[in-house]
Amino acid sequence: LSVGDRPTLIQANPSSEIAVALCEGSQEIALIQPTAPVEDQVRLIRIATGGFNTMKLSPMSQYVVSYFDAKLALEVATSMSSLNGDPHSISIIHVDTGRVVNLSVSYDVHDVYFSENEALLTVITEDYLHSIKLGAVRSGKVLPLLPQTLLAQMADN
Repeated sequence: LSVGDRPTLIQANPSSEIAVALCEGSQEIALIQPTAPVEDQVRLIRIATGGFNTMKLSPMSQYVVSYFDAKLALEVATSMSSLNGDPHSISIIHVDTGRVVNLSVSYDVHDVYFSENEALLTVITEDYLHSIKLGAVRSGKVLPLLPQTLLAQMADN
């Protein structure tokens, strides 16, 4: 299967019939459905041109979030151009529709977590947490910021 330029990461959930590949060279997410008819097995979805180098597939395979991970970039850097990602952006892809939502977040995304029912996405950055309602999010929206110190306080209670 042809999945785009320079696929660098592939993820799949054993309970679903879909896999996703991050194609860094073309800044696309390949949605791969091996049980579909041949002409429908791969859909290429263009994501933000932020030099994204990682992604996470949600537990029920409804969403993919792609972003630039600075720590990962430093670990695998072969040149300074490998470090040119956008540390303020994420792309959220709805797998069924192929709809992409591009959002700006606070500096340096460390990780993303989906709620069990996939209604919420939590984005952890250098200083803040962003809580995103996946069914209602639209490109260009301002996201609320929650200080990471709030997480520490919640853990203490």
